Amino acid sequence: MSESKTRKIEQAVNFSGYLKKKSVKFIGISGSVSYEPREEDDVDVFIISEKSKLWTVILKSLIARRMVRDKEICLSLFMDADYAADFYSGSMSPLKKTDAKRVIPLHGSEYYEELLFKMKTHSNVGNNGRFKIHSIVDFVIFLFLAPFLYIKTQINSHIDVMKKGESAKFSPKISRRYFYLDSEKYRRYEMDFKGDDNDK
Repeated sequence: MSESKTRKIEQAVNFSGYLKKKSVKFIGISGSVSYEPREEDDVDVFIISEKSKLWTVILKSLIARRMVRDKEICLSLFMDADYAADFYSGSMSPLKKTDAKRVIPLHGSEYYEELLFKMKTHSNVGNNGRFKIHSIVDFVIFLFLAPFLYIKTQINSHIDVMKKGESAKFSPKISRRYFYLDSEKYRRYEMDFKGDDNDK
């Protein structure tokens, strides 16, 4: 393992220590750090929340990143448990399958192994829990936080395009069940990626 990768994993572990694990089912490292990162790469953190607690967890994650004061930590991918079950049991591109297998778990590794099994077998079990008060709280946080994150990521994308060109463009994908950054560079790479024998 390279010195750069080791350092970036340590950064993610440090961030994870600031994030309270209540309502968090999984924390992992995705993106380039899960492969072989360059020195200038961000540390992409992937978080899965309990059902109906996604936006509460997103808010806590933003606070934790503020506390750790590490600008390289990129909160680029969030899902709630229901969406994660649907996503991993559904049809995925070869690149997404490869990326999913390369995620480095920091918290909830057994749970993530279950998701990888869903990806392999395309199995899923519905989880229709009863409506609870935390759903209301999470919805209120979503109403206030989602517009802020949308505007903030659009501004950051515009700045990156000005500095690095059109390939650096990204856009936020937002719903009650997920939040992630969809980059132009990743979409182009996904179209060309064919996978390999280990991804079958």
